[in-house]
Amino acid sequence: MKATTLSLWTNLFLPADLSTVKAVFNEIIAVRKTTLDITIYCSEAHVLMNTVSGHWEDRDFHTPTNPVIAIPLGQLPKDMAMNSRPKPGARASYVVHGFNYPIPGDFTNQVHIALDPAALGPSSATHDRRTLKTIVMNGLEPAYGGFLEKIRPLEVTMLHELTHALGGLLDPNNGRMKFNDGPQKDTYGWEKCQELRWHPVADPRFKPKWIADSYAQLAMGLKLQIQSKDTYWDTGVVDPVTLRSPIAIVTGPTP
Repeated sequence: MKATTLSLWTNLFLPADLSTVKAVFNEIIAVRKTTLDITIYCSEAHVLMNTVSGHWEDRDFHTPTNPVIAIPLGQLPKDMAMNSRPKPGARASYVVHGFNYPIPGDFTNQVHIALDPAALGPSSATHDRRTLKTIVMNGLEPAYGGFLEKIRPLEVTMLHELTHALGGLLDPNNGRMKFNDGPQKDTYGWEKCQELRWHPVADPRFKPKWIADSYAQLAMGLKLQIQSKDTYWDTGVVDPVTLRSPIAIVTGPTP
């Protein structure tokens, strides 16, 4: 591996993960040929509240015999009168995968990706939403401090969500996906991805190769070789001028 690639890989994945990582990226590259029926939503008009249970529901799944299948999204307010929580997509993009549900029938071929409006841009005080191509050509924006996890264009959000979508199900009967967001459902960004790589939890479901954002961080770092110069993302941050880590950041295994 090239030095810039190795520095990324070592801090995100294990050596044994290579075949899985290759398979995931190959699936994403060939997404147009997938047999899945993937629908991408830029708004959540298809998500409605079940006023009896208090859950938001995705009501856009279907089978030939059941035109509307409502899938609860897990948001259960304790007091709807006082806490009318926003729809899930107002906080983050997410994926809902169809499954083999014996009452309405099998809809495992259907996948919904709902995008957080913020993911559509423009850039904000917290995230650079410029395309990776633009950043490579024009350089890093100093206002974001050279932090990899502050770069989040739509294409990277889509890669993250497609990792969930194309990765398939742990169990075809309940919609639980193989690729996840970590034990606390918050493993986003370089810092948390490399932390889980070097300090793994016991549950094998949360090995680095099953963490969706690790793929997003790897893809970004590989692409973001600024103005065709070697750019070292081994600590998740680079000096916008030298393209190397500007400070000593604790990473890797504990001594």
